[in-house]
Amino acid sequence: MEKEDVYKIILDIEDNSTNIDYECFYSAFKYDRDKFISILNKGVLSKKLYGCNTNNNFGFCGPHFISLFKLEKEYYDSYEYASHRYKYYPQFMIDKRVKAYKTKYVDNGRDSRIMLRNTIIPLRCSNYYDEWQVKSKIDKEYIIGIMFRIKEIVERENMEEVKTSLLELYDIIKILNEMNKDLPIYDYSSLKIVNKSKVLKLLPMI
Repeated sequence: MEKEDVYKIILDIEDNSTNIDYECFYSAFKYDRDKFISILNKGVLSKKLYGCNTNNNFGFCGPHFISLFKLEKEYYDSYEYASHRYKYYPQFMIDKRVKAYKTKYVDNGRDSRIMLRNTIIPLRCSNYYDEWQVKSKIDKEYIIGIMFRIKEIVERENMEEVKTSLLELYDIIKILNEMNKDLPIYDYSSLKIVNKSKVLKLLPMI
């Protein structure tokens, strides 16, 4: 299928513009069906609560914290922002009332907070300006939606990558329906809400 045809389908699966509270937090995730279902049932867990080996390197969030970000549109095109680094990933939208710690930006590895990243101490640092971190767990009640950047995904040159991302969207909606979860899905690229019924009807055509 040509990219122009994909664009037409994308236009058909989106409803009119809607008011979205972009002041929430975002948690990007690499789609895995079993893990996605687990998050819907149990919430987002730290690596330690997932049972991972805490001696491993988990980056700046360490084994005890969960990485989130807020949108900083004025710096959107910079890789020093997680919102740009993970723009092609689906993202859980997390209620802004969750208790999150703002990280301090570090870029040289000499900040003393780096020594604390594998501890439970809430003095957090990151190599992203827009990162926040939550300790241990984000309860499922704080998950208020799912965000895709659908139009930007479709603009990618590799059509296999485009198809993979759209099939993930399709599968996510199937799971939400099977679990009777009424989570809205938004396309940040167009500021529109995704019509789930149309996705299930039209995306298999791609």
